[in-house]
Amino acid sequence: MIDFMQRKVAIVETEPEAEEPAQAQEKKSQIALDPRVLSSVLVSVKLAQFQDEGGNHSKDSHARLLELMHSSPMRALLDAAVLFAERQGLEPHEALQQMVMNLQEIDKLWNQVLLKEGLAHLSSQYH
Repeated sequence: MIDFMQRKVAIVETEPEAEEPAQAQEKKSQIALDPRVLSSVLVSVKLAQFQDEGGNHSKDSHARLLELMHSSPMRALLDAAVLFAERQGLEPHEALQQMVMNLQEIDKLWNQVLLKEGLAHLSSQYH
């Protein structure tokens, strides 16, 4: 079994000085997560999906897709795409496309890494 390190993410706030509401909002939008957090989350999600594969998926795929497309995480992704587009001078749909393509590539690479680690682990057990 592959051991996973759990990462805790905490936002440390400094003492607020007399800030304007716009400055406070700008500071809030500058909070960033380390990319390693994304990797940890992706691996954790893959593990959960692997363990859940034997479960019964009774929901209709179309209903689940509709539910996901209108979820809060999807809204956050779309908001992030708008912010990314503004920063890069792109159209929002182009920014979203780049984000999705990067996430797909990261997912594909993690699949390869985990497969190699799993095969190496199995190989070491039998040699």
